[in-house]
Amino acid sequence: MKITKHLVKYQDYEIKNILECKDDNVNEGAFTRERKMTFKDIISIILGRKGLTSRMELFDFYKKAEKKAVSKQDYSKQRMKIKEKFWIDANNAIVKQFYDELKYNKLNEYIVIAIDGSKTILPRVKELEEKYGLANANNSQQKCVQCLVSGCYDVLNNIMLNIEIEPYASDEREVSKKNIMQLKKVFPNKKFLIIFDRGYPSIDMIYFLEKNNLKYLIRLQSSTYENEKRNMKSNDEMVEIKLSGDRLTGKMSDETREELKKLKKLKTRFVKCELSTNQAEWLTTNLEQEMYSDDMLKDLYFKRWEIEKAYDNLKNKLQIENISGKKDHIVKQDIRATIIIYNMIEAANFILKDEIINDENNKYQYKINTNILIGAFKNLFIDFVITESPKKKEQLMGLLQEFAIKSKIAIMENRSYKREFKSGNLKCKTNMKRSF
Repeated sequence: MKITKHLVKYQDYEIKNILECKDDNVNEGAFTRERKMTFKDIISIILGRKGLTSRMELFDFYKKAEKKAVSKQDYSKQRMKIKEKFWIDANNAIVKQFYDELKYNKLNEYIVIAIDGSKTILPRVKELEEKYGLANANNSQQKCVQCLVSGCYDVLNNIMLNIEIEPYASDEREVSKKNIMQLKKVFPNKKFLIIFDRGYPSIDMIYFLEKNNLKYLIRLQSSTYENEKRNMKSNDEMVEIKLSGDRLTGKMSDETREELKKLKKLKTRFVKCELSTNQAEWLTTNLEQEMYSDDMLKDLYFKRWEIEKAYDNLKNKLQIENISGKKDHIVKQDIRATIIIYNMIEAANFILKDEIINDENNKYQYKINTNILIGAFKNLFIDFVITESPKKKEQLMGLLQEFAIKSKIAIMENRSYKREFKSGNLKCKTNMKRSF
């Protein structure tokens, strides 16, 4: 019962925070009169969207709200009046709420962030093709419109702090810098440790992170900084990267290039880790050797996989690519709304973890089935938003809690599978079933 009341209070606060972002984030004169479709109605429909046609989404909402339905045209016209900044501010509001209200996980004093991008397929129309570009779909020669969604993800708490939506061919390093600057703007008093995959290391990126007083952990490609690696006397030591010649000819601003020329060398830490496959993995970091051993860094880098799992949940469970319109405004609205609902679900997951009782006699520890939680949350969301009854809200969150706990699954440690790429579109799949 205590957890249920916590869920009700927390979600009420989330919805309140989202709606309070309306000021200055809608077109002038919009939503000033009391209409059949209120601002709260529109936000609820967009956040609670299940990937149906707009007419069916409206039918489902107004049936539950017991109100007279509006037309698809009116709905489409009204949602165009909501600026993209509303969704950015709304996500910032609920993310701040998470870190202010809950006892979140940290590594010492740091929030551990992974930054990575994911290509997202969009409707193929001229407006979107011109803005985002065409690319081959996965494992095929078929061309489709794709954008780059670059995320800033808390790997210890499963929260997407920020995303940037850019053209397909954008430089992921430059987009990651936008993410970082937004992070520093929204959370000026937080300390972050940022993890990057091997596509991100460069002199420019390392210098950018050092300049902004950020801790980092980056996987290096095996063919980079060969001289520095060759001169190391151990598998973990501080090295000096010389800043001259070809190392200053890459993509960077003229200002940065001049600063690096004056600096002449960049000092950082290189770590060689041995994997279970007998392969070597190279990492670079500015974390202290005294506090963070090479084994700790190897385990910490493995946490980066959480952002890959997040993109899997967003695409295959929350259907982020199921866009409800063909205009760029709607594309951004749908993507950002999906990020907000994802964070709301993960906040509920964080609260519910307290209810997962693991018997010491059990062979495995347990966790909540994410797919089940997403489906239950999405199916109860509209009912929760429209009801004014505290008793009904408690019943809904009690149902969510009960269903999530009964659907817990065992945590299987150290599992690994060979990655296989399958072609074709099998309609009769027995796995990856939709939860809503």
